[in-house]
Amino acid sequence: MEFGGDIFQDLYIEFMFWSLIVGVITFVWMIHHSFVYRTSDGDLSGKRLHLRTQLDSLRHEMKRAGMDMEFEIEEEEDERAWPNVDNIKVGVFPKENDNLKLELFWTIIPFILICYLCWISWAPTDAIWPSAYELEDAHEVGVTGQQWFWDFDCKGLTSDLCDVGVDSDTGLTVLSLKLDETYILNLSSRDVLHAPKIVQYGLTEDAVPGMYTTIVFTPYETGKYFLDCAEYCGDDHAYMTAIIEIHA
Repeated sequence: MEFGGDIFQDLYIEFMFWSLIVGVITFVWMIHHSFVYRTSDGDLSGKRLHLRTQLDSLRHEMKRAGMDMEFEIEEEEDERAWPNVDNIKVGVFPKENDNLKLELFWTIIPFILICYLCWISWAPTDAIWPSAYELEDAHEVGVTGQQWFWDFDCKGLTSDLCDVGVDSDTGLTVLSLKLDETYILNLSSRDVLHAPKIVQYGLTEDAVPGMYTTIVFTPYETGKYFLDCAEYCGDDHAYMTAIIEIHA
């Protein structure tokens, strides 16, 4: 897995753009309907419809209990009252009052948008999983996980390109790498499934017993970064930490 690159930044901006567009449309739609379709203070039709619904529910439950009682609530005619166009009754699915054009719109348009986002997301897969061993000028470094520590192998590289030591402040193992150099981290495990994660870079990949996986990594900032295990691997999983130090 390779970290970073303009292609991922462009993809992030594209997704954020469409998220904002969809969010604005959704919230404007909700706010519009909240005001346009609300019941005015002097309109009792909403309360009457609610009362009729409660009455139907009570009558339905009484019939189920064997209490066959008929009762009605008398109410004056009100020109402002809304007709019960859907003929709403308890226990009965209301009559459909659909809008085919609207339903097609909110089905087809999101479907096209999702297909488009899936299509543009497919392109970076070649950047995420490149053919690591075809990269020129890349330096191989072995990273082996074992309960509960990391073992590093510089594979004969000079100390300027790769070095392994111990951090004087924390006592953690330190892998020292050079700025702006491309590294192929060959991952493996001696026991169970691990997942080295360079925390500040948000970069991770599984280390699987019996096979090799890779991380293609080009550090772009100097500093010290934690290398944690992102896959639960036993009692001391939380303490399976090392440091990657990037120097100029």
